[in-house]
Amino acid sequence: MYHILLIRIAILIISIILTKIIIFSTSIDLVSTVIFLLPTHLLLFLLLLLLLLLLLLLLLIIIIIIIIIIIIIIIIIIIIIIIIIISTFIVY
Repeated sequence: MYHILLIRIAILIISIILTKIIIFSTSIDLVSTVIFLLPTHLLLFLLLLLLLLLLLLLLLIIIIIIIIIIIIIIIIIIIIIIIIIISTFIVY
């Protein structure tokens, strides 16, 4: 339910920005136009949202690295167990 509301708000914000760009498209640099036309609190909200997305991406990367390390450790343990089993058969 909340994601539908967030999608509607995002579409509304994008449509407002696009209409402002179309109305004030005399500026050469559209990025500066968008930043200039955005209200300050909305700009801060977008920056915080970007920061949150970057933190989530960092967390995802850390989780993937931890999973890879765990898989490598499990593979090493399995190889050691196989070597021990083979060496005991060779001794006997």
